[in-house]
Amino acid sequence: MKTALAVVTVMLLPAFVEARAQQARIDRAKIDVKNLEKAVLAYKIKNGEFPESLAVLAQVQKDGSPAYLEKPLLRDPWDRPYQYEPNVVNQQTGYPLIYSQGPDPKDKKGYIRNWE
Repeated sequence: MKTALAVVTVMLLPAFVEARAQQARIDRAKIDVKNLEKAVLAYKIKNGEFPESLAVLAQVQKDGSPAYLEKPLLRDPWDRPYQYEPNVVNQQTGYPLIYSQGPDPKDKKGYIRNWE
């Protein structure tokens, strides 16, 4: 009986660990899109318009001020670039759309957006 339980535990443990790791990646992406949103808003306050791309935020600014964030922060936990659509704005907040394609880029329901 103990052997059967041990076998089942060994079989299920990797799936459990992967599910926990996947949830941690999702949680990180949720935080990241909000941080990117804050950087985009700070840029707009300083420059009067949203940046043309997220990459602009990771560069030294035209006036010589430091970047708003580090370049590695432009990639999501699945090592894909965060998406940014400066011309698609939330009707209520006026904030542009920023999102990760989540664990499965083909599943738009799994996208992680700053508007949620």
